[in-house]
Amino acid sequence: MAAFQSIAARLARRRAKLGGDKSLWDFALLFMPSNSGGGMAIEMWRADDGGRAILDRRLQEQVFDAFWREPELRSGGLRVEVHHQVVTLAGRVATDFEKRTAERLAGEIRRVRLVRNHIRVMPLASIIAADLLG
Repeated sequence: MAAFQSIAARLARRRAKLGGDKSLWDFALLFMPSNSGGGMAIEMWRADDGGRAILDRRLQEQVFDAFWREPELRSGGLRVEVHHQVVTLAGRVATDFEKRTAERLAGEIRRVRLVRNHIRVMPLASIIAADLLG
């Protein structure tokens, strides 16, 4: 807790010294490394919504990272939306296995409360044709 207060105090002094728009400082805090002694706690402290948007953005990134690391999942056409820790998956995959894998990976992320899986299974040829036709 002392580290959090120390970093928060330094940020407040720097903001007061340099001036500037509050939203600009909040935006800059989004990119503060998590290993800097406060990380997400400081980001959530600065956010107007209690940190929900920042947490949702981080969860979205973690889901995409999990998809990227999974060799059995071709996730290029998947969309991930997160709102209040509820993950909604959409897009198209070639097999039911990929659909279930995407749902499982999203559900394994810490702090995800619920996964809504709206992914459609289409054979690979159908996906390619749909992409070409728009």
